[in-house]
Amino acid sequence: MSIGSKRKAFTMTMMRHLSAALVVMGFTWLCALPPAAAGEPGASSEPRFVAVTIQGQSCLVKRDGDGETLFESSKALAAIEWALNHSRIVVLKGGTFNVAGTLNIPRPNVTLIIAGDATLQAADKAELDIVSEGHGDYPALVHNKGMDHVASGSSGRHSYASRARIG
Repeated sequence: MSIGSKRKAFTMTMMRHLSAALVVMGFTWLCALPPAAAGEPGASSEPRFVAVTIQGQSCLVKRDGDGETLFESSKALAAIEWALNHSRIVVLKGGTFNVAGTLNIPRPNVTLIIAGDATLQAADKAELDIVSEGHGDYPALVHNKGMDHVASGSSGRHSYASRARIG
């Protein structure tokens, strides 16, 4: 390979890295904007952060700050999916969330956090979707069906366990 070819390959590689860095910087800036500024319809009424908690037999979705209950369900999956549809950041707190099926990420630009005192797991006889990837098929407790800018984090636990029904 000649010096000119090496220089051209190096330049192209640097341009790709620069382009990727600019995309990341632009996305970071966009995420820092208030929802209405980001151009989302009706975003001004959407809470940016909600907590999903367990109280008795119910899962409650509560707004950050005032703690107002926005949604309540006896089904963990319904409460978590409602929260992901109505807020950008969802934190599971204080308990074990047994879901009856795969938790599908419903939209882009959301974050799901499992706090240290929470566990997300498949309920007994849960029916989990089988997801095919290049290296094989696997049961998915949480599945992101091609949504962009989705993040998840956990200091708690998540497991589909062997008790789930696969398929």
